[in-house]
Amino acid sequence: MKKKFAQSRSRNKKEFISGTNINIEEFLSVLGATDVTEFEFEKGDVHLVVKKSPIEEIIGDAYVSGSEKKQDETPKRVKKVSSPAVGVFHFVENDLPIVSVGDSVKKGARLGWVDSLGIPQDVKAPVSGKIIAIRRREDDIVEWGEALFEIEENV
Repeated sequence: MKKKFAQSRSRNKKEFISGTNINIEEFLSVLGATDVTEFEFEKGDVHLVVKKSPIEEIIGDAYVSGSEKKQDETPKRVKKVSSPAVGVFHFVENDLPIVSVGDSVKKGARLGWVDSLGIPQDVKAPVSGKIIAIRRREDDIVEWGEALFEIEENV
């Protein structure tokens, strides 16, 4: 029988995961400081799964996780711009971002590219509007169809 632990609610913060030498508090602290978004550990009847939000949004100059964004701030006509391929995402050219949050773009404008096996695949704006989020960082590895930008469509 497998036991799932999403979070420790232990009275003793230094409690170890049963049958291991893993200190939960220390483990979560170290894992939280990394870019790892999902971790799974299994030993005997212990099955530990830790997940955190993998996507951060750029709001101005600061990164804010999606859970901190207020519901009423979400524009009604938002178009997500997806990755055209699996590869390395880029939106910085000559040390400057091609677009930033708050920029207005026209339909068909180049927002960035995905380097897929040495072949650049352009990411273009599907609609005219304002960039409200850049969902991935420069040099992130992305999947086909993964959201890269959010554009508030002009009405």
